[in-house]
Amino acid sequence: MEGFVNTRTLVRSVLKHTDRARSGLGIDAAALHSGEMIAVGRCESGEYIGAFSTSEMAFIRALNNLTVRADSAKDAGCTMIMGTDVSEDVLRREMILLKDMAHKAGIEISFGDTGRSALLKADSYIITVTLISEECGSCADEGSKIIPGDRLIMAGLTGQFGAYAIASARKEQLRERFPESFIDGIILDKDKAEALFTSGRSAGELRRSGAVYIHDISFGGIYRAVYEASKYAGLGIELSHDSVPIMQEVIEVAEFYNFNPYELCGTGGLIAAVKSGCEESALESLRALGVPCAVIGRFTEKKETVVLSERMEMKRNIGLYEGDPLIRLREEEDGTGMQQQDT
Repeated sequence: MEGFVNTRTLVRSVLKHTDRARSGLGIDAAALHSGEMIAVGRCESGEYIGAFSTSEMAFIRALNNLTVRADSAKDAGCTMIMGTDVSEDVLRREMILLKDMAHKAGIEISFGDTGRSALLKADSYIITVTLISEECGSCADEGSKIIPGDRLIMAGLTGQFGAYAIASARKEQLRERFPESFIDGIILDKDKAEALFTSGRSAGELRRSGAVYIHDISFGGIYRAVYEASKYAGLGIELSHDSVPIMQEVIEVAEFYNFNPYELCGTGGLIAAVKSGCEESALESLRALGVPCAVIGRFTEKKETVVLSERMEMKRNIGLYEGDPLIRLREEEDGTGMQQQDT
Protein backbone atom coordinates (compact mmCIF):
# COMPACT_ATOMS: atom_id res chain seq x y z
CA MET A 1 0.00 0.00 0.00
CA GLU A 2 1.17 3.51 -0.78
CA GLY A 3 1.21 6.15 1.94
CA PHE A 4 2.24 5.86 5.56
CA VAL A 5 2.72 2.70 7.57
CA ASN A 6 0.05 1.96 10.12
CA THR A 7 0.37 3.21 13.68
CA ARG A 8 1.18 -0.18 15.18
CA THR A 9 4.14 -0.70 12.83
CA LEU A 10 5.32 2.88 13.27
CA VAL A 11 5.46 2.58 17.06
CA ARG A 12 6.89 -0.94 17.19
CA SER A 13 9.53 -0.75 14.46
CA VAL A 14 10.39 2.94 14.03
CA LEU A 15 9.69 5.14 17.04
CA LYS A 16 10.98 2.51 19.43
CA HIS A 17 14.43 3.12 17.97
CA THR A 18 14.44 6.95 17.94
CA ASP A 19 14.94 9.65 20.57
CA ARG A 20 11.38 9.71 21.85
CA ALA A 21 11.96 13.02 23.65
CA ARG A 22 12.13 14.70 20.26
CA SER A 23 10.09 12.36 18.06
CA GLY A 24 6.94 10.33 18.55
CA LEU A 25 3.26 10.09 17.74
CA GLY A 26 1.70 13.51 17.42
CA ILE A 27 4.97 15.34 16.72
CA ASP A 28 5.11 16.84 13.22
CA ALA A 29 8.50 18.60 13.38
CA ALA A 30 11.61 17.68 15.34
CA ALA A 31 13.85 20.02 17.35
CA LEU A 32 17.52 19.80 16.44
CA HIS A 33 20.33 20.32 18.94
CA SER A 34 21.15 23.54 17.09
CA GLY A 35 17.79 25.01 18.09
CA GLU A 36 16.35 24.71 14.59
CA MET A 37 13.28 22.69 13.65
CA ILE A 38 13.19 20.14 10.83
CA ALA A 39 10.19 18.61 9.06
CA VAL A 40 9.68 16.28 6.12
CA GLY A 41 6.96 15.81 3.51
CA ARG A 42 6.73 13.12 0.86
CA CYS A 43 4.58 12.53 -2.21
CA GLU A 44 4.49 9.78 -4.82
CA SER A 45 3.63 10.26 -8.47
CA GLY A 46 0.12 9.08 -9.19
CA GLU A 47 -1.33 10.14 -5.84
CA TYR A 48 -4.68 11.92 -5.83
CA ILE A 49 -3.53 15.51 -5.21
CA GLY A 50 -5.79 17.66 -7.40
CA ALA A 51 -4.07 20.45 -9.32
CA PHE A 52 -0.74 20.13 -7.49
CA SER A 53 2.40 18.53 -8.84
CA THR A 54 4.13 15.80 -6.86
CA SER A 55 6.90 18.17 -5.70
CA GLU A 56 4.39 20.88 -4.72
CA MET A 57 2.41 18.44 -2.61
CA ALA A 58 5.54 17.17 -0.88
CA PHE A 59 6.46 20.80 -0.12
CA ILE A 60 2.99 21.60 1.28
CA ARG A 61 3.11 18.55 3.54
CA ALA A 62 6.56 19.48 4.83
CA LEU A 63 5.54 23.11 5.38
CA ASN A 64 2.38 22.13 7.27
CA ASN A 65 4.44 19.85 9.49
CA LEU A 66 7.04 22.54 10.18
CA THR A 67 4.74 25.47 10.87
CA VAL A 68 2.93 23.81 13.74
CA ARG A 69 6.10 24.53 15.72
CA ALA A 70 7.97 27.29 13.84
CA ASP A 71 6.97 30.44 12.00
CA SER A 72 8.87 29.72 8.80
CA ALA A 73 11.68 27.79 7.13
CA LYS A 74 14.99 29.09 5.84
CA ASP A 75 16.26 26.12 3.81
CA ALA A 76 14.72 23.30 1.82
CA GLY A 77 16.12 20.05 0.51
CA CYS A 78 14.63 17.79 -2.16
CA THR A 79 15.23 14.10 -2.80
CA MET A 80 13.76 12.52 -5.93
CA ILE A 81 13.99 8.77 -6.53
CA MET A 82 12.82 7.80 -10.02
CA GLY A 83 11.93 4.69 -11.91
CA THR A 84 14.05 3.77 -14.88
CA ASP A 85 11.75 5.39 -17.49
CA VAL A 86 11.21 8.79 -15.86
CA SER A 87 12.54 11.43 -18.25
CA GLU A 88 14.74 14.41 -17.55
CA ASP A 89 11.84 16.64 -18.63
CA VAL A 90 9.77 15.30 -15.74
CA LEU A 91 12.62 15.90 -13.29
CA ARG A 92 13.12 19.45 -14.58
CA ARG A 93 9.41 20.27 -14.44
CA GLU A 94 9.06 19.06 -10.87
CA MET A 95 12.11 21.05 -9.76
CA ILE A 96 10.88 24.26 -11.42
CA LEU A 97 7.48 23.98 -9.76
CA LEU A 98 9.09 23.21 -6.40
CA LYS A 99 11.48 26.16 -6.71
CA ASP A 100 8.62 28.53 -7.55
CA MET A 101 6.54 27.42 -4.56
CA ALA A 102 9.51 27.55 -2.20
CA HIS A 103 10.60 31.00 -3.35
CA LYS A 104 7.04 32.27 -2.92
CA ALA A 105 7.33 31.19 0.73
CA GLY A 106 10.75 32.85 1.05
CA ILE A 107 12.61 29.52 1.25
CA GLU A 108 15.76 28.54 -0.66
CA ILE A 109 16.38 25.05 -2.00
CA SER A 110 19.92 24.37 -0.82
CA PHE A 111 20.45 20.60 -0.72
CA GLY A 112 19.08 17.31 -1.98
CA ASP A 113 19.68 14.10 -3.89
CA THR A 114 18.46 12.40 -7.07
CA GLY A 115 18.64 8.79 -8.12
CA ARG A 116 16.99 5.95 -10.00
CA SER A 117 15.71 2.63 -8.71
CA ALA A 118 14.70 -0.45 -10.64
CA LEU A 119 12.50 -1.40 -7.68
CA LEU A 120 10.00 1.36 -8.50
CA LYS A 121 7.53 1.17 -11.35
CA ALA A 122 9.44 2.35 -14.39
CA ASP A 123 7.41 5.55 -14.87
CA SER A 124 6.93 6.43 -11.18
CA TYR A 125 8.90 8.55 -8.73
CA ILE A 126 8.92 9.66 -5.11
CA ILE A 127 9.77 13.17 -3.94
CA THR A 128 10.71 14.02 -0.36
CA VAL A 129 11.05 17.64 0.77
CA THR A 130 12.92 18.52 3.97
CA LEU A 131 12.51 21.96 5.57
CA ILE A 132 14.74 23.53 8.22
CA SER A 133 13.60 26.52 10.25
CA GLU A 134 15.46 29.49 11.65
CA GLU A 135 16.63 29.02 15.22
CA CYS A 136 13.29 28.56 16.84
CA GLY A 137 12.26 31.09 19.46
CA SER A 138 8.65 31.21 18.33
CA CYS A 139 7.63 27.57 18.61
CA ALA A 140 4.73 26.41 20.73
CA ASP A 141 5.69 26.28 24.40
CA GLU A 142 7.09 22.79 24.89
CA GLY A 143 7.08 23.32 28.66
CA SER A 144 3.36 23.95 28.91
CA LYS A 145 2.05 20.54 29.79
CA ILE A 146 -1.37 19.48 28.56
CA ILE A 147 -3.59 18.68 31.53
CA PRO A 148 -7.08 17.18 31.97
CA GLY A 149 -9.71 19.77 31.17
CA ASP A 150 -7.70 21.48 28.42
CA ARG A 151 -9.80 22.06 25.34
CA LEU A 152 -9.23 20.64 21.88
CA ILE A 153 -9.76 23.06 18.99
CA MET A 154 -9.97 22.23 15.29
CA ALA A 155 -9.08 24.66 12.50
CA GLY A 156 -10.29 23.77 9.01
CA LEU A 157 -12.86 21.34 7.66
CA THR A 158 -12.76 17.58 8.10
CA GLY A 159 -11.65 15.66 5.02
CA GLN A 160 -11.92 18.64 2.68
CA PHE A 161 -8.59 17.99 1.00
CA GLY A 162 -9.41 14.32 0.51
CA ALA A 163 -12.77 15.14 -1.09
CA TYR A 164 -11.10 17.74 -3.32
CA ALA A 165 -8.47 15.25 -4.44
CA ILE A 166 -11.02 12.50 -5.12
CA ALA A 167 -13.37 14.81 -7.01
CA SER A 168 -10.48 16.13 -9.13
CA ALA A 169 -9.45 12.60 -10.09
CA ARG A 170 -12.93 11.09 -10.45
CA LYS A 171 -15.04 13.95 -11.69
CA GLU A 172 -16.69 11.96 -14.48
CA GLN A 173 -17.65 9.16 -12.13
CA LEU A 174 -19.14 11.58 -9.60
CA ARG A 175 -21.16 13.26 -12.37
CA GLU A 176 -23.13 10.03 -12.67
CA ARG A 177 -24.52 10.64 -9.19
CA PHE A 178 -24.21 14.35 -8.37
CA PRO A 179 -25.09 17.61 -10.15
CA GLU A 180 -22.36 19.84 -11.56
CA SER A 181 -22.95 22.43 -8.84
CA PHE A 182 -22.14 19.82 -6.18
CA ILE A 183 -18.82 18.93 -7.83
CA ASP A 184 -17.96 22.60 -8.35
CA GLY A 185 -18.38 23.09 -4.60
CA ILE A 186 -15.56 20.61 -3.96
CA ILE A 187 -13.06 21.27 -6.77
CA LEU A 188 -11.11 24.50 -6.30
CA ASP A 189 -8.78 26.46 -8.55
CA LYS A 190 -5.13 25.97 -7.70
CA ASP A 191 -4.53 29.32 -5.97
CA LYS A 192 -7.52 28.86 -3.68
CA ALA A 193 -6.55 25.24 -2.98
CA GLU A 194 -3.01 26.27 -2.06
CA ALA A 195 -4.27 28.91 0.37
CA LEU A 196 -6.82 26.54 1.89
CA PHE A 197 -4.58 23.50 2.28
CA THR A 198 -1.53 25.33 3.65
CA SER A 199 -1.99 25.72 7.41
CA GLY A 200 0.88 28.00 8.47
CA ARG A 201 -1.25 31.11 9.09
CA SER A 202 -3.68 29.18 11.28
CA ALA A 203 -0.81 27.62 13.25
CA GLY A 204 0.75 31.03 13.81
CA GLU A 205 -2.49 32.47 15.15
CA LEU A 206 -2.97 29.50 17.45
CA ARG A 207 0.53 29.89 18.89
CA ARG A 208 -0.05 33.60 19.46
CA SER A 209 -3.34 32.74 21.15
CA GLY A 210 -1.56 30.54 23.69
CA ALA A 211 -2.01 27.05 22.24
CA VAL A 212 0.25 24.64 24.14
CA TYR A 213 0.19 21.98 21.42
CA ILE A 214 -0.65 21.96 17.69
CA HIS A 215 -0.89 18.95 15.39
CA ASP A 216 -1.27 18.78 11.62
CA ILE A 217 -4.22 16.77 10.26
CA SER A 218 -3.14 14.63 7.32
CA PHE A 219 -3.64 10.99 6.31
CA GLY A 220 -6.13 9.25 8.59
CA GLY A 221 -8.09 12.46 9.08
CA ILE A 222 -9.35 13.93 12.31
CA TYR A 223 -9.61 10.53 14.00
CA ARG A 224 -5.92 9.74 13.53
CA ALA A 225 -4.88 13.26 14.58
CA VAL A 226 -6.93 13.05 17.79
CA TYR A 227 -5.59 9.57 18.61
CA GLU A 228 -2.02 10.80 18.20
CA ALA A 229 -2.67 13.93 20.30
CA SER A 230 -3.97 11.68 23.06
CA LYS A 231 -0.82 9.56 22.97
CA TYR A 232 1.40 12.64 22.88
CA ALA A 233 -0.29 14.08 25.98
CA GLY A 234 -0.50 10.77 27.84
CA LEU A 235 -4.18 11.55 28.45
CA GLY A 236 -7.54 10.60 27.09
CA ILE A 237 -9.62 12.74 24.73
CA GLU A 238 -13.37 13.00 24.48
CA LEU A 239 -14.12 14.07 20.91
CA SER A 240 -17.54 15.61 20.27
CA HIS A 241 -18.67 14.19 16.94
CA ASP A 242 -21.43 16.77 16.65
CA SER A 243 -18.94 19.66 16.94
CA VAL A 244 -16.44 18.60 14.27
CA PRO A 245 -16.66 20.98 11.27
CA ILE A 246 -17.44 19.10 8.06
CA MET A 247 -18.98 19.94 4.68
CA GLN A 248 -22.04 18.03 3.55
CA GLU A 249 -20.25 17.44 0.23
CA VAL A 250 -17.52 15.51 2.05
CA ILE A 251 -20.14 13.31 3.73
CA GLU A 252 -21.83 12.66 0.37
CA VAL A 253 -18.55 11.66 -1.33
CA ALA A 254 -17.75 9.37 1.59
CA GLU A 255 -21.15 7.70 1.34
CA PHE A 256 -20.76 7.27 -2.43
CA TYR A 257 -17.45 5.45 -1.99
CA ASN A 258 -18.40 3.78 1.29
CA PHE A 259 -15.80 5.13 3.71
CA ASN A 260 -15.73 7.11 6.95
CA PRO A 261 -15.23 10.85 6.20
CA TYR A 262 -13.63 11.39 9.61
CA GLU A 263 -10.76 9.13 8.52
CA LEU A 264 -10.19 11.02 5.24
CA CYS A 265 -7.01 13.01 4.58
CA GLY A 266 -7.36 16.48 6.07
CA THR A 267 -4.32 18.36 4.72
CA GLY A 268 -4.57 22.01 5.75
CA GLY A 269 -6.44 21.28 8.98
CA LEU A 270 -5.06 21.49 12.50
CA ILE A 271 -5.97 20.50 16.03
CA ALA A 272 -4.67 22.39 19.05
CA ALA A 273 -4.74 22.13 22.83
CA VAL A 274 -5.64 25.32 24.69
CA LYS A 275 -6.25 26.00 28.35
CA SER A 276 -9.85 25.99 29.55
CA GLY A 277 -11.13 29.56 29.36
CA CYS A 278 -8.77 30.52 26.52
CA GLU A 279 -10.61 28.75 23.73
CA GLU A 280 -12.77 31.69 22.63
CA SER A 281 -9.73 33.90 22.09
CA ALA A 282 -8.16 31.22 19.89
CA LEU A 283 -11.37 30.77 17.91
CA GLU A 284 -11.70 34.52 17.36
CA SER A 285 -8.18 34.71 15.95
CA LEU A 286 -8.96 31.90 13.50
CA ARG A 287 -12.28 33.42 12.46
CA ALA A 288 -10.47 36.68 11.71
CA LEU A 289 -8.52 34.72 9.08
CA GLY A 290 -11.75 33.26 7.68
CA VAL A 291 -10.82 29.78 8.92
CA PRO A 292 -13.69 27.47 9.99
CA CYS A 293 -13.05 26.36 13.56
CA ALA A 294 -14.66 24.91 16.66
CA VAL A 295 -14.00 23.44 20.09
CA ILE A 296 -14.32 19.73 19.36
CA GLY A 297 -13.37 18.06 22.63
CA ARG A 298 -11.40 18.00 25.84
CA PHE A 299 -8.52 16.12 27.44
CA THR A 300 -9.39 13.69 30.24
CA GLU A 301 -7.63 11.71 32.94
CA LYS A 302 -8.94 8.44 31.51
CA LYS A 303 -6.40 7.24 28.96
CA GLU A 304 -8.92 6.40 26.28
CA THR A 305 -9.71 8.24 23.06
CA VAL A 306 -13.44 8.22 22.44
CA VAL A 307 -15.85 9.94 20.09
CA LEU A 308 -19.21 10.95 21.54
CA SER A 309 -22.43 12.05 19.88
CA GLU A 310 -25.53 13.13 21.79
CA ARG A 311 -27.47 13.40 18.54
CA MET A 312 -26.73 9.80 17.53
CA GLU A 313 -26.44 8.51 21.13
CA MET A 314 -23.00 7.17 20.25
CA LYS A 315 -19.84 6.46 22.20
CA ARG A 316 -16.99 4.47 20.70
CA ASN A 317 -13.23 4.24 20.86
CA ILE A 318 -10.97 5.68 18.18
CA GLY A 319 -8.52 2.99 17.16
CA LEU A 320 -5.12 2.79 15.53
CA TYR A 321 -4.56 4.24 12.06
CA GLU A 322 -4.65 1.49 9.44
CA GLY A 323 -4.87 3.47 6.19
CA ASP A 324 -6.54 6.45 4.56
CA PRO A 325 -9.56 6.15 2.23
CA LEU A 326 -7.73 8.42 -0.21
CA ILE A 327 -4.94 5.86 -0.54
CA ARG A 328 -7.29 2.88 -0.68
CA LEU A 329 -9.38 4.55 -3.38
CA ARG A 330 -6.27 5.23 -5.45
CA GLU A 331 -5.36 1.54 -5.16
CA GLU A 332 -8.71 0.60 -6.64
CA GLU A 333 -7.26 1.46 -10.04
CA ASP A 334 -4.94 -1.52 -9.59
CA GLY A 335 -7.81 -3.74 -8.49
CA THR A 336 -6.69 -3.97 -4.86
CA GLY A 337 -8.57 -1.18 -3.09
CA MET A 338 -11.94 -0.07 -1.91
CA GLN A 339 -15.00 -0.42 -4.12
CA GLN A 340 -17.74 2.08 -4.85
CA GLN A 341 -20.97 1.61 -2.89
CA ASP A 342 -23.81 0.04 -4.88
CA THR A 343 -26.58 2.55 -5.62
